Amino acid sequence: MSKVKDVINKFDQSSNAMAEQKEAVKALEELGKAKADIFEKEINKDLLSAGKDETNQKVPISFIVGSTYEVRAFSKSEVGNIGTVVSDSLTNFLSGDKKRIIGGIGNLITSTLGTFLGESEAMTEDRGMYCIGTDGLSPVRIDVRSWYYGVTAESITKKMERITAIVAVKSVIDVTQIDLATFLYLYQKQFEPLNFTPEEMKRLLNDAAEIFNIFVSKNAPSNPAIAKANTPDDAKKAYAKTIGVMS
Repeated sequence: MSKVKDVINKFDQSSNAMAEQKEAVKALEELGKAKADIFEKEINKDLLSAGKDETNQKVPISFIVGSTYEVRAFSKSEVGNIGTVVSDSLTNFLSGDKKRIIGGIGNLITSTLGTFLGESEAMTEDRGMYCIGTDGLSPVRIDVRSWYYGVTAESITKKMERITAIVAVKSVIDVTQIDLATFLYLYQKQFEPLNFTPEEMKRLLNDAAEIFNIFVSKNAPSNPAIAKANTPDDAKKAYAKTIGVMS
């Protein structure tokens, strides 16, 4: 996926028609930015009610700690580049052992977005998903919303077919509401479609367990409830149905 400014630079500035097309692409970029802003607000609203009522049975969080977005020009021939864009964005977004984090969360998001952007035929569409993982010494939830709008002007489609916006919001999972066994159960469930080898999965889970336990041990003295979480079976099942699913 190309940066919009790279597409704009391809237009011949000496042609009035090209100048108009350039302005049209700029307008599409602004539309993408506006969509990203709306998505971030919607994600934040959803996060605040997660796990607190029957209408939002997703993994609960304690704090929203970061967000990022990308607005890109896209053509179907660039589906293979989605992974690079997502991974580059996540590298700047996540801390800790980035290679292992991106190897897990990044693969899932890349696979899902690649299917969405590469196979969807509607004029415009948006999807959302979330997954859980670790970032530094914290168990985190990553929410992603993606959108595209199809370009119809033939003069522009030669340079881009769609404008896309991808938003990610990072939150710290509320470990007073979810225990280690549940965290690992959900973490492995979201990677099943990626066909990781047993060795890769074992490494991911061992790393996640170590980080989860470190997080709990460092925070438990000031908040005893952290060490006492025991996820009810019905909540565990409800969380599992929402993890890594595009909606």
